[in-house]
Amino acid sequence: MLKNLILNIFLISFLFAKIEVSTVVDSKEIYNYENISLKIIVNQSDGFPIIENFELNDFEVLSGPAQSSSFQWINGNMLSKKSLSWTISPKKTGDLIIPEFEINVDGKKIITNSIKIKVYDSNNPKSFKENSSEKLPIIFIVATAEKKKLIKGEQVNIEYNLYSKANLRQYSFKSKPKGQGFWKEELYEPKQPTFKEMNYNGEKYNVSTIYRIALFPTNIGELKLDQLILNCSIETPSSRRDFSLFDDFFTDSFFSRTQEKIISSNSLTFNVEDFPSKNKPENFTGAVGTFTISSSVDTNQVKINEPLRFNLKLSGTGNLDLFEIPEPDFPSGLEVFPPKSNFSKDPFRDKISGIKNWEYIIIPRNVEEIKIPSIELPFYNPITSNWNTTKTNILKINVLSDQNLFSRSNFKTNQSAIINKELRYIKERKITFTKDSSSKLIPNIFWIINFISIMILTMPYLSIDFKNLFFREISFSKKAKNSISIIKNEDYSILHNIIIEFFSNRLNIPINKLNIQIIRTKLLKLLEEEEVIEIEKILKICEEKKFSNNSFKNENFNNISIKIINYISKIDKVYD
Repeated sequence: MLKNLILNIFLISFLFAKIEVSTVVDSKEIYNYENISLKIIVNQSDGFPIIENFELNDFEVLSGPAQSSSFQWINGNMLSKKSLSWTISPKKTGDLIIPEFEINVDGKKIITNSIKIKVYDSNNPKSFKENSSEKLPIIFIVATAEKKKLIKGEQVNIEYNLYSKANLRQYSFKSKPKGQGFWKEELYEPKQPTFKEMNYNGEKYNVSTIYRIALFPTNIGELKLDQLILNCSIETPSSRRDFSLFDDFFTDSFFSRTQEKIISSNSLTFNVEDFPSKNKPENFTGAVGTFTISSSVDTNQVKINEPLRFNLKLSGTGNLDLFEIPEPDFPSGLEVFPPKSNFSKDPFRDKISGIKNWEYIIIPRNVEEIKIPSIELPFYNPITSNWNTTKTNILKINVLSDQNLFSRSNFKTNQSAIINKELRYIKERKITFTKDSSSKLIPNIFWIINFISIMILTMPYLSIDFKNLFFREISFSKKAKNSISIIKNEDYSILHNIIIEFFSNRLNIPINKLNIQIIRTKLLKLLEEEEVIEIEKILKICEEKKFSNNSFKNENFNNISIKIINYISKIDKVYD
């Protein structure tokens, strides 16, 4: 009886309870790199609130909505609570508004309250929250740019630094900035962050650079770079003071707990201007940076109908992927085949640098002096704010006649005459075969002699193949050593190419698929780790010197040459 009475009282209190709705945030004053937890809470409802149009113009939704519910007894009355929650991040600084929402609760339409949020600029000291009880967050990301006023096609580097007071267990990228209106190149993303202690706004933080990118604007006007969003697990002090027998024996819940957080960086805005029209070259194709173009042929004197190589080389720093060089204007006396191209970027520089090569096979068809005209590449230098032009030299090729070669027409005429002459001796008559009844068995000695004759004839060819294979392996190292010994003017670019070509031949890996990491992996099976590190160091020095005007002293270059020759010899001994 008493049980039924209590149940009836509970049902009556629940049915006649008034539905209450509220919108709350965890903070109304934040920095532009902080996030807000937004909740819509409904008391005494049967179901969760339904929102048809959830729009936040001033904020970006990082996660949500997440549902939660709870029940409590207060003074004999049951209180039910249901909520929807989101994690949001501000899109700009200043006074922002979380607007009212029309929600449906148990068939009733209710309007929520709006909330005013004050967002401060972390890069402007005058806007800091003075006399505010709010403290800086324990973990956040700050995005910084080298500059925000750019020329179209100019490179700007963006660095993302993670600030943390807590012990960071792990993190992962929820989303990376897409960079709409930009060409993006990733420069740095460590597998494990390296932290160092720094002061930020008067407080100590452990700071690590977790991401670095290069942007090249492809549009003009005001361009916005969206946020980087991170999922992370951190250890935070526990507020619990009660002891539970069910706590894991190995988990110190009294002192700390693991907390999952979603954090985002600040967004960045850039003002991108178009190229200055004054003195702008008519043949400008969009190159921005500093570049050098050159051309060469493997010989200046060639016989008619013999092929030669025409090489075109573009090197420099800038938006190498965003423009094309003019096509060479070959004269009519040349047969030109489509070029082979390759692009090697310098992985050790924050400024995008590299070398593009095009190799053409050309065949002269006339006996004459051929001139390959100069190729011009205009570019805009954002450092000096000037227009510049780089161009190749005019190449002259002397084509000689070859008396030992037939021309195509003479060859065909002579060939026809020879064929006709040979056909005169062919007799057309039926050939018949008769069986010789007096044939005897062929002696065994005949087969033995034939076998020995075949072996004598084929042995020299087999020997030549083995010798070619042996001497080919020796020629790799011999060629590399000889090439290094005759390098002039301390040309590190040539030295680098010789080393890479040797490893390509020795390791049987194409040059376009070869890099320092692959070389390291292969060499660790042949040499000591200290020796492999020394070879890596030599390759890095050669790469750096490609784009540097500074040069080493003679003895340093000679030392490097001697070291790499010794390593080549050692690798040969290991292979043998």
